[in-house]
Amino acid sequence: MAAVVPIGQQRPMLEYALAYAAIGWAVFPVHWVDQSVDKETGEITNRCSCKSANCERSGKHPLTNRGFQDATTSAPLLREWWGKWPMANIGVATGAQCWVLDIDFRSDKNGHLSVEALEREHGLLPETQTARSQSGGRHYFFAGDASVQCSKEKVGPGVDVRGTGGYIIVEPSRIDGTYAFDDWDVLAGERPNLAAAPGWLLELVTGTPRAVNSAPIGERFAPPETLDDLRAALAWLDCSNYQSWIDIGHALKSLGDNGFWLWDEWSRPYPGYNFQQIRQKWHSFKPNNINYESIFARAAARGWSNPRSKGAAAPPPEPETGLLLDLGQLRAASGSVRWLIKHLLPADSVGVAFGASGTFKSFIALDMALHAAHGLAWCGKKTAKQGVVYVAGEGGAGLWNRIDAWHRVRGLEMPEDFRVCIHALLLDNAQHSAALRKEIEALPFVPGLIVVDTQSQTFAGDENSATEVAGYYRRLSADLRAPFGAAVLVIHHTGHAVMERPRGSSAILANVDVVFSLARESEQGMSAVLEVRKQKDGDRLDPVAFELERVVLGHDEDGEEVSSLVANYRELADIDAIVATSGARASAYEKAILDAFGASKEQQEGVLRAAAYDAAGEAAGASAKRVAFHRAMRALQQKGLIEATARGVWGIK
Repeated sequence: MAAVVPIGQQRPMLEYALAYAAIGWAVFPVHWVDQSVDKETGEITNRCSCKSANCERSGKHPLTNRGFQDATTSAPLLREWWGKWPMANIGVATGAQCWVLDIDFRSDKNGHLSVEALEREHGLLPETQTARSQSGGRHYFFAGDASVQCSKEKVGPGVDVRGTGGYIIVEPSRIDGTYAFDDWDVLAGERPNLAAAPGWLLELVTGTPRAVNSAPIGERFAPPETLDDLRAALAWLDCSNYQSWIDIGHALKSLGDNGFWLWDEWSRPYPGYNFQQIRQKWHSFKPNNINYESIFARAAARGWSNPRSKGAAAPPPEPETGLLLDLGQLRAASGSVRWLIKHLLPADSVGVAFGASGTFKSFIALDMALHAAHGLAWCGKKTAKQGVVYVAGEGGAGLWNRIDAWHRVRGLEMPEDFRVCIHALLLDNAQHSAALRKEIEALPFVPGLIVVDTQSQTFAGDENSATEVAGYYRRLSADLRAPFGAAVLVIHHTGHAVMERPRGSSAILANVDVVFSLARESEQGMSAVLEVRKQKDGDRLDPVAFELERVVLGHDEDGEEVSSLVANYRELADIDAIVATSGARASAYEKAILDAFGASKEQQEGVLRAAAYDAAGEAAGASAKRVAFHRAMRALQQKGLIEATARGVWGIK
């Protein structure tokens, strides 16, 4: 019998429970949340699986009689429990194996402010395993300590402790939202990094004085007046430049916690400011030979002089006025989006195009770039003529053949404003990124499109680390997008298990403006379909199709053919004919989708897609099926019959 998997989840709950038990965490089953739909109003409500209409701990209370006292690492017992309750959430008994600082981020609690105040007074919390709670709060996991007992807001408002005599709900349990660990793949078999809690925190949670570690070796003391001078100097420096931001962090690291709070204060004006990311980056800094005096030198180069010395420069200029817009100005600003490819790729943006191996990603990206270089409409969309820089991390040796074949097919001359980099560059490396930017600045044209092919060949970090992936895209934005107002398109792969999103951390999706996916129509066919998965400045359009044409360029010294593939946009008239606009055919797709819900109130998009594909029949190609599915889903939404309830999950009204 197949395992029961919650909607929107890839693996059964039992696998997670066994994984926790394998690292020594005792677990037990907890009630879960069912959804019901009011037939008259269509309103979706959550209800605890205990069926109590007034349950005050929906999806959080134990299924076993003794609750956390029944927690175990016994695999046979876990299989028995989750065999009986396959949808059960997972509880971990806290105390001896781990204990948790539970921080509530809701506006009526503001636990994060309590923690920040404690850190300012006592010192930063160490780098340790963290998780996101279902309500958006944070869980800090520390090494086990049986002396830590459960408490509510003893540490501060909005901060609870889960220790001996309690438990914590863990990934992938779901209530209103989903619990998820940061940068830890539970099913990979690795243990989480649990730091020992600092003495001051243990004293707060236990009431027993603990030894507090002294300042680490190498930490420097700076008197208050020096800290004031640093604050004044930092006002002259730009926190939006990624490399400058990192360098300043390294320089302030030598000042310990005082340095962190200066760095945090300086970083706050940045629009993408995130305290948790700043904390993680700070912990990643290793001892170095950059000292805080270098900040004074940087500021002096920009006109600052120490206010304690003679001839001090004037303070930095005040921010420009006009920060607030009226609705007329907002309307004007909203209409000012510049498009490189109209309604597909905005200018001055960062995007990603992803697909599995063999989906012709690089050929289609090159087709886009060459259309832009010649000012030719791409996929039937108006395309601005722009200079192009193509960073070929993969296939550099064969790139000339691809470019030559493309121009032969179209009978065009080579464009003047097109440059290619076939050197191995790591664009998360400051020196490599700066070197590329310097060469682009020296070009006789300003590029409007920069293609990075691929992420894996230009990124040395951990692609599963949200912090490192966000840093990579932040650097691309700062060093390649911002200086030139260019659209930067990164080519990337899918994961092995999940083909519907880019491989690695979900931070990719959070740090780009547009996302394209590419899929092959069939394993043997030479065609691919491009879909818009995210479009910040426009609507998600119907899929577009490409045929790959083999072009013979000549023969080598052994008499063998030299050839290359060329991507050609395929008009969708043939697809439209197959999809059919007749009411009978269209309603067949919609009916198949609705039937796929069965008795469930929610269903995964993949299940709905498969149902629509089956309704299309064998005569329809993959492109026709994709278009049919999207049109049917859009029609059902417009009719008010279905709605998106979570990423990749749909609910029936």
